Amino acid sequence: MGRDAPDDPDYLVIYFEGNVYGASNIKTFADRVYHAADRMESHYPTIATAYVTRTSLVEIGKFDGERVTLYDDGFEPLAYWLNDSVVGTSELCRSDL
Repeated sequence: MGRDAPDDPDYLVIYFEGNVYGASNIKTFADRVYHAADRMESHYPTIATAYVTRTSLVEIGKFDGERVTLYDDGFEPLAYWLNDSVVGTSELCRSDL
């Protein structure tokens, strides 16, 4: 999840959820996206942000608040990022729905 950086059009501020404390309500990739998006939209204070160039990111899909819809070429980069050989459809839906 990201938004334009306030001071440079070549940069984005991205929000992420690493779940470093093992929260029991964060089980899937979609759960992580949901929590990051919620923080971004509510301007919730967090250190789980990064200031990155637009060109350093690859858009792999969209999130509608409940599920992630990956583009055809989004499965492989997500599997790599998740350190998993295959992205199951269960990773793409929030676990609380």
